[in-house]
Amino acid sequence: MFNLDGTKIEVSKGDWGIFTITFTGDDAPTDGTTVRVSLKKNPNNEDTIWEKDLLVSDSTVTVVLRTEDTNITPGGYYWDVRILYSDGYVCTPIEPSQFVVGKVVGNVE
Repeated sequence: MFNLDGTKIEVSKGDWGIFTITFTGDDAPTDGTTVRVSLKKNPNNEDTIWEKDLLVSDSTVTVVLRTEDTNITPGGYYWDVRILYSDGYVCTPIEPSQFVVGKVVGNVE
């Protein structure tokens, strides 16, 4: 199960999920700009569980959550998106949002 409701993500442990983020407006990143998607247990933690650096193409990035990204302890986490412009400017268009990993009956190896 994978569900994206606004910025809240719900996914069953070990399941895949794919979604696209589209950037609009005057500050939209150009092709080739790096976008970092990160997951933490708590926004105040220093340690990330995972990060994905993606490149903008046609004003979008596609985020692919694979089994290794979601095969973590069920419970609540937080994710966000940051645009890393080449001049050093950083923008956070999606602030820390809920990322819920649900329990499952079968194991994923």
